[in-house]
Amino acid sequence: MNKKTIIITSCAFLTATAIGIGIKEFIKFYKPEEYKVASVSNIMNNETRLIAHRGFRALAPENTLPAYEEAGKAGFWGAECDIYRTADGVWVTHHDPITARMMTGTRNIEKSNYSDLLAYDYNNGNNVDKYPNLKICKFEEYLAVCEKYGMRAVIELKGKNNLEYFDELINLIDSVDVEPVFISFNADSLRKIKELKPEAKLFLVVDDIRDEHIQTALDIGNCGIDFDVDIEKNYKNDCEMIKKGVNAGLEMAVWACDYPEKMQRVVDLGVKYITTDCLTEY
Repeated sequence: MNKKTIIITSCAFLTATAIGIGIKEFIKFYKPEEYKVASVSNIMNNETRLIAHRGFRALAPENTLPAYEEAGKAGFWGAECDIYRTADGVWVTHHDPITARMMTGTRNIEKSNYSDLLAYDYNNGNNVDKYPNLKICKFEEYLAVCEKYGMRAVIELKGKNNLEYFDELINLIDSVDVEPVFISFNADSLRKIKELKPEAKLFLVVDDIRDEHIQTALDIGNCGIDFDVDIEKNYKNDCEMIKKGVNAGLEMAVWACDYPEKMQRVVDLGVKYITTDCLTEY
C-alpha cells in the first residue's frame, strides 16, 4: 500500500469514526433519559431540600407546565426552570436557546416573537404523548404553579443576555406569593438580581468548584455554590473544595443528582440543596 493510499484510507476511517460519534451524540442529545424514580426519604435530613430539575422531567417534558405540575404534586421543595426573553418581551421557560431539541420546529427563542413559538408543539420528553398540542410555557404560568403548590421558584438566568430587562422578572415575581431562588453560571446576572432584589437567595452555578468561585459567591453576598454532582474534581483531596465552600459559610447545592448513593455522599458533606430529575422525598 503506497503512502497516498494509506493517507486516503486513514482519512476515510477518521471521517467514518467522527460521523459515528456524531450520530451517537446526536441520538443521546435528542432522546429523553429513561429515569428511575426513587425515594430518598431515608437519606434526607431536616435541612435537605429537593428541587425538581426543569420540573419533574422524569414524568413530563422538561420546562413545561405538566412537568411543574408533577413537581408540585410530588411535594418538591422547589421547581427549577430556565428562562429566556422573546423578541417581543415575553419571558418563557426553555432550557436551550433553540427550540429544535424539544419541539416540532426550530427557532431561536430570543429572536422570535412569542406568537411564532406558539406555532410549535412539544414532540420530545418523557410521556410527551400524554400531552398533545403542548406549547411553550410562559414564566408567569410557571410562577402560578409554584404558588399553587407552595414551591420555591428556582430560576436559572441563562447566558449573559437581558440584564437590562431583569426588572420585568422581579415585577412578575412580586405579583405572586412565591419565594424565588436565582441561579446562574454568570456572576453578573446574580449581581444584577442582587441590586434589584437584595434579599433574594442566589447560587453561582459551576461545573467544578474553584477558589475564585468561592470568593465570587462571598463577594456577591447571600450567594451559595451550585456544583455538578458528577464532576470528580469536586471530590479530590478528600472533597477539599466542597469542604472549603461549607467552611466559608456558603450554602452548597448540587445538580443534577439522580442516584441515591451520590445524594448520600453530598448530604454527608453538608450539601443542603439537591436538584434532581427523579429522586423524591416520598
